[in-house]
Amino acid sequence: MDVNSLVQLGQTAGSQNVASGDLLLGLSFWGILASLLFSGIGVVYIKYGKSSSSISAVVAGIILMVYPYLVTDTLYICLAGCGIMLAHFVFSKIG
Repeated sequence: MDVNSLVQLGQTAGSQNVASGDLLLGLSFWGILASLLFSGIGVVYIKYGKSSSSISAVVAGIILMVYPYLVTDTLYICLAGCGIMLAHFVFSKIG
């Protein structure tokens, strides 16, 4: 393989990624934005959990920070994040 064919192959692969909407790790722009949002909420949960000695808030915060690395679909990132926050809210009211 010569240099020109490698350049064409790289350009073709790059255009396929942009055309499919993938930016980073299979995430679209909105997926990255949702990941940053829920990770930021996770940081707040951890700070709140440490200040109030709430282990459930710390665990929820860690989960909120980690799961976006495992999920690549934006809808599922949002649903899982809202589900984790709802679960923490319910468990904090029960216990």
